[in-house]
Amino acid sequence: MGQISGKYSAASLYEEVYLNQREDDLKNNRIELGYSLSHQHWNKGLMTEAVRAVVSWAFQTYDFVRLYAYCDPRNIGSWHVMEKLGMQREGLLRQHLKWNDEFRDQLYYGLLRSDWKERKTQI
Repeated sequence: MGQISGKYSAASLYEEVYLNQREDDLKNNRIELGYSLSHQHWNKGLMTEAVRAVVSWAFQTYDFVRLYAYCDPRNIGSWHVMEKLGMQREGLLRQHLKWNDEFRDQLYYGLLRSDWKERKTQI
């Protein structure tokens, strides 16, 4: 498996969809998914479409076992995107991230290659 690093951005309308693989991720054959979208484009299905394309490309291109992502539990749109893609909510990390001088919880989601393959055949 080749190392994936940096950010790969979709069209500027989507703002950003990226895959990140830190050293620990590389050793454990996993990859992190992240994305952001400007408020004016929320609730149009754009991010679901963009993330679905990147996730599909990543599973077809690289040989990792697990894809994971985090989001703030208050960001309902973000966890809806992950659930639409078949990602499983695997936990709540309490006060996991300090943002603007506030400790925030993070929802942790994961998608295994085997689950992605099974879901792909059902579509």
